[in-house]
Amino acid sequence: MRVLPGLLLFPLAAAAADPDAFDPLLDTPPSGRSDQYQAPDPRAPGFMVGGFGGAYFGSVKSYLTRDNSTLTGGSRPFVGFGFGVRTRSLVEVGVDVGLGLGRTWEPKYNLEIAAFDVILQPRLIFHVYESKALGLYAGAAGEAILFDVEEAGLSQAGIGPAAVVGILHRLGTHSFIFLEGTATAFYDVLAYHFEYPSEEALAEDPTLEREKVEGAWFGIGRVTLGYRLTAF
Repeated sequence: MRVLPGLLLFPLAAAAADPDAFDPLLDTPPSGRSDQYQAPDPRAPGFMVGGFGGAYFGSVKSYLTRDNSTLTGGSRPFVGFGFGVRTRSLVEVGVDVGLGLGRTWEPKYNLEIAAFDVILQPRLIFHVYESKALGLYAGAAGEAILFDVEEAGLSQAGIGPAAVVGILHRLGTHSFIFLEGTATAFYDVLAYHFEYPSEEALAEDPTLEREKVEGAWFGIGRVTLGYRLTAF
């Protein structure tokens, strides 16, 4: 009767003596599951899309006659949409497309009439400050604007470098509202005017005629209020 306990203890003693024996606690691989809590990333990286509205001002009214093609001062409303990608770093890239409710000069009736302007802005943004609810950003962009778009053609058109600054308020992990300002040095490729020769030049050569000068630089600003969905 005393042999039976010894027989039962023999396999246990043999397993303890063998260092290569399987141990269910030490030799079972982990399941790959981690119960460690991961806080949401306040940057909300990923694809973004949204809409906005605002005003553009400065030289934003097109003017075209036989002798002069230019932009004149004023302020006009616009609406649009934007899309882009926020990386896991400070960088964001995107494109904004806007439709401006512009004005243009109509020589036939000698007055201003309504017109449609198209605004295109590819942009590179750096988020300089971020918290759970608030963010500040700045960046650079290229701003292209087509003035008085219609079947007959364009009145004015051009492109220029732009500086962008803005503030955003997060409504949750996947959305925010923003207020943004843009300042653009705009080169109008369709602008022209005529310069007449001076009296001294005419005295030397009475056959001189007026000279057409093409292209001109203008200043344009924009203020934008919008909403974006993030982290698609």
